[in-house]
Amino acid sequence: MSNVFDNTGVRVYGYELSAHFMNSGYSRGTLGLTVTGRDAAGFPLQKDSYNIPSGNTANGEWGYFSTTRPYSSPTGINFMQSMTVTATGKDDRYWAGYYGPQLRDVSFRIRYVADECKANPLYSLSCPGYEQAYLITQCNINSLYSPSCAGYQQAYTNQQCSFNPLYSPTCPGYQNSYLNQQCSVNPLYNTACTGYAEALLAQQCSINPLYNTSCPGYAQALFTKTCNDNQLSSPKCPLYEAAYLDQQCKVSQLFSTACPLYQKAFFDQQCAMNPLYNAACPGYAEAFRSKQIADACLTNPQSSPTCKGYVAPQQSVSTATVTTMISSVILPGQDAIKSITQPQVTSDPIVNQVIQADGVKQEQSQQPQVQQPSSQRSGQQSTQRTSGGQEQRASSRTVQDARSRTQQAARRDAQQVQQDTAISSMAEVPGFSNYEQAKLPDVPFYKVEDIYKRVAITDNARALRQLNQRSDRIHKEMVDEQYRK
Repeated sequence: MSNVFDNTGVRVYGYELSAHFMNSGYSRGTLGLTVTGRDAAGFPLQKDSYNIPSGNTANGEWGYFSTTRPYSSPTGINFMQSMTVTATGKDDRYWAGYYGPQLRDVSFRIRYVADECKANPLYSLSCPGYEQAYLITQCNINSLYSPSCAGYQQAYTNQQCSFNPLYSPTCPGYQNSYLNQQCSVNPLYNTACTGYAEALLAQQCSINPLYNTSCPGYAQALFTKTCNDNQLSSPKCPLYEAAYLDQQCKVSQLFSTACPLYQKAFFDQQCAMNPLYNAACPGYAEAFRSKQIADACLTNPQSSPTCKGYVAPQQSVSTATVTTMISSVILPGQDAIKSITQPQVTSDPIVNQVIQADGVKQEQSQQPQVQQPSSQRSGQQSTQRTSGGQEQRASSRTVQDARSRTQQAARRDAQQVQQDTAISSMAEVPGFSNYEQAKLPDVPFYKVEDIYKRVAITDNARALRQLNQRSDRIHKEMVDEQYRK
């Protein structure tokens, strides 16, 4: 039997087997029947074997065999695809010819009932196709029952879209919901976002407070930028004083003692005004020599052949002339030297006091030299009284000695006069007294107004030094003078 009950919807729960046999006398031996049930692949699912013993009948008579085989659990026909009845026989005596057991009228009937599982796979959990049928049933009720349900993906998408339109770009309202979501996260996402303008302003202000005048901190940022561009833009700038000093120093290094090149500029200025300001000034030596010669010539035109009014001395003189010269040089010599070396009186009492003190010292140091010719003159007169020849020789020697001493004193006095005159001239500033006495009338001119509010105006150090340079110079000359004695 093969595929007899395919798709009939019945269930097999057993079978009935019967047959007539002869297994005695001359026809006897081993006789057996076998019933085998197989699945669609031919695999045996059920196998029953039956033996018919010999001698059950008289010789030559036919016996009858029957059996009923129930199944403990009914099996669907579709599960058991075929059932086979096999008969085997053998002559145990090994006689020649057909003397083995015989079999006839074999009857095989299947016991079955209508298959409930076939009509309804959900009849029992054991029904073939139960799970699939159950799945189909549930899917028909709700496509979301299982991902295996037909239409599950669409149903799931619809469900998620109903919960959240942002689930998928295919959801109705996805674009609008996505826009709202992004705007809630960042109002700058799109110009259509509510609050976009305010958010843009806040963002730009946070990056640069100068973005808009309405930005918080705009005024402070503008002030900071202006100061960074130019520290001189406002006295409130943190580096205003340093920038102002740098600016003024670039105009003139003499603006303040804090200028980096102030010392050099001040030195150059003083040297330009007067090369005698300092020995390191360019042209100091030449100026000093010129001033010495000029001062010496002014005091004594005979101090140098280059002086204006210089008179060359006579090489030969008579005795009377010599006597007159000796008288004019020796007797009144002290007064003459004093008149030559007498320092000029300046307008500064402090300078006069210093110069007069130096004059007193010079006079004291010169007195022995002036008194010395007096004793020599007495010796010369006594010698002249002794004899004419001795007087002539004494007169000659006296003239020579007097001339030598006079020249030495003149040179020494001229040098002293030059030093005193240089000190006196360096202590004076031409026209300075007029500057001190000059006054400007105080008349209403500008309206009194504070134009540099909250700014400390420092004194002009350059002007202060210029005003004080007179006393500074005198002090320096007084200090230097002690090394020239």
